[in-house]
Amino acid sequence: MNETDPLIDAALDSYPLVPLPQHFVRSTMTAVRAAGRPRFRLEFLDLALPGFFVLFTATMAGLTLWLFNALNPLWLLDLRIRVNWYLQNLDIFPVGWFAAAAIAGVSLCALAGLGVALALDRPAPLAKT
Repeated sequence: MNETDPLIDAALDSYPLVPLPQHFVRSTMTAVRAAGRPRFRLEFLDLALPGFFVLFTATMAGLTLWLFNALNPLWLLDLRIRVNWYLQNLDIFPVGWFAAAAIAGVSLCALAGLGVALALDRPAPLAKT
């Protein structure tokens, strides 16, 4: 709450309360009954979102199956050999480790900055009265 909230509350409290118009509740309930029971209707997003998720999931499953069938049967062994070769030869280029450390540091600073920005953007909790 800021400083103007008590002033606004005091100004609103100074206005007199006016009673409801005569037959207000009866006319409102008559209008609600006349409308009848609301009809259930499907909207575009009720069908589009599940359709998209089903299509996306089926596409990803199909792509995964196709990829595993198209790969060399020894792909995992080939991947291990390539990773081991890269890790052994990374010492030739010491700049690689510095670049990796710099990227990690910048990423952590960016995440910390994002966390602080999101924390400061949250509204203050309401004071207990």
